[in-house]
This record gives sequence, structure tokens and C-alpha cells, in this order.
Amino acid sequence: MLRYLTRILAQALPVLVGIFVLLRLFTPVPAWTILAVMVLGLLVSLFYTIGTARDLARVRLGKQGFPPDVVPSPSRLLPEDASTQRRD
Repeated sequence: MLRYLTRILAQALPVLVGIFVLLRLFTPVPAWTILAVMVLGLLVSLFYTIGTARDLARVRLGKQGFPPDVVPSPSRLLPEDASTQRRD
């Protein structure tokens, strides 16, 4: 998961710096407003990245020939409900 977050930050940082410089030079908007909007956009991007990281990993592993159950589905990571557990 950390790999995906680092990847998004590395890809987005140069673009965000460029957008900040352009907006700062050509608009009368205060710097804190530009930074706040850019941080919120980055947080939304990170949120979606975290939400889809497992699916992205499953697809990438499938392309390399690994079986789809190498990365467990979210339901397999959750503890079983007490009512569904077998009693011995």
C-alpha cells in the first residue's frame, strides 16, 4: 500500500508545483488558497488510491500469471462473524 501512495505522490508533485507556479503568477489568488485546494485534491487522490490498491495489485499479479487468490479479497481479511463460526 505504501508503494502506491509513494507512486501517486511522486507523479503528482511535479504537476502540482507547476500548477502552483502558474496560478501564483497569473491569478490574484492568495498562495494559501492555492495550496489548500491542491492539498485537498491530493487527499482525494490518495483516498481513491488506498481504496483501489488491492484491486490494482490483483490485476497486476494476474497479468504476470499469478492466480487471483494471491492477494486476498477484503472479505477474507475480516474476522468471521460469531454466528457463522462452527461450533465443535
